[in-house]
Amino acid sequence: MAITKLMNIKTSSYGAGRHLYNSIQYILNPEKTKGGLLVGGNTGAVCDEVYEVMMETKRVWDKMDGRQGYHFVISWKPGEIEEENAVQIIKEFCEEYLGEEYDYVFSVHDDHAHMHGHIVFNSVRRTDGYKYRYIKGDWEKFIQPITDKVCMSHGLPKLEYGSNRKGKSYGEWYSEKNGKTTGIKIIKADIDSAITRSDSYSSFLSVMGKFGYKIEPRLIGGVPELALTAPGQERARRTNKLGAGYRLKDIKERIGKVKFRIEAPKLPAVKSCTMKFTVKKLPQASRYQVRKVR
Repeated sequence: MAITKLMNIKTSSYGAGRHLYNSIQYILNPEKTKGGLLVGGNTGAVCDEVYEVMMETKRVWDKMDGRQGYHFVISWKPGEIEEENAVQIIKEFCEEYLGEEYDYVFSVHDDHAHMHGHIVFNSVRRTDGYKYRYIKGDWEKFIQPITDKVCMSHGLPKLEYGSNRKGKSYGEWYSEKNGKTTGIKIIKADIDSAITRSDSYSSFLSVMGKFGYKIEPRLIGGVPELALTAPGQERARRTNKLGAGYRLKDIKERIGKVKFRIEAPKLPAVKSCTMKFTVKKLPQASRYQVRKVR
């Protein structure tokens, strides 16, 4: 079972970015990452380089003060996951949650019996200078469902959730993050979030209820649908008006697929074979060239 936690990186009296630098240096420690083999990200693989990229983003948007970055930790029980799988899961999580909007670097540490990954990302967004704001409850409502989905896609169980869920729904978070408030987008986002944490249709209804939704069954042309009223809203939205993938039959099918991924047995190993071929060695691009091309 994966364990996740979040820490914010504050300014230091010895320099605003001192704690950020120390965090990057810690997660990139070659003694914990097989000499740097278990490292990835979109800012480089060397501490000084990663730090400079993040500080340059802050300078461009004139946001040098305040929180400098954030540090995520995802860990598993001993023997639950292999190094290569852990690296891929951390990579996929970063790509979905941070994308290319935030500077980030990640690593997997193998210095303990339990495998664990670290992610450090910049507090300032590359594209528009928006400063990341974590609101209490965001982890459960948005971040952890992504972790669940990625873990399940690799044959690992999804995370357990505490019964006391506080904070804003994923849809509200998404709306604030993008500076928009669209009723349909909020409902669709909350449906996505509820599906990732449900193993049956009844549990899906329960999760949506905990999000504050009023749910009423409807028959549209003889076809069962739902009328969903979001918290604080007076107007209900019918699932047949939300678009592809959000009709009631689609929602039930998506829940079924999530459940199938959890219960499906592992595929048998494929026998390896040897092929002879000639490899022409090409000159390797420098990190500077890679960044320019990207």
